[in-house]
Amino acid sequence: ELFTVESKITDYSITGGTGNPNNLNVDLTLDTKVIKNGKTILNKTYSKRASGVTVWEWRLTLDETTFRKLQKGVLSIYENELKSDLLKALKENK
Repeated sequence: ELFTVESKITDYSITGGTGNPNNLNVDLTLDTKVIKNGKTILNKTYSKRASGVTVWEWRLTLDETTFRKLQKGVLSIYENELKSDLLKALKENK
């Protein structure tokens, strides 16, 4: 058996804050498709807010802060949402 997971950040926005890059929120949209043996078993769009305040981490530029929060948001989607959806889809498509 072979399955592939395709995921892509299709949109993100930076909101909030008071000029300090560490206080900005990043809202992201992640499109995910899982294909097993040539058949799409999961095709879902996830949305997540990577919250503003970053504790014990100082980034000097807005880009560094934004990309770090995007990474954390994607990881959170993988761990908290995609994982359970993927296990369910694999079970239903044995």
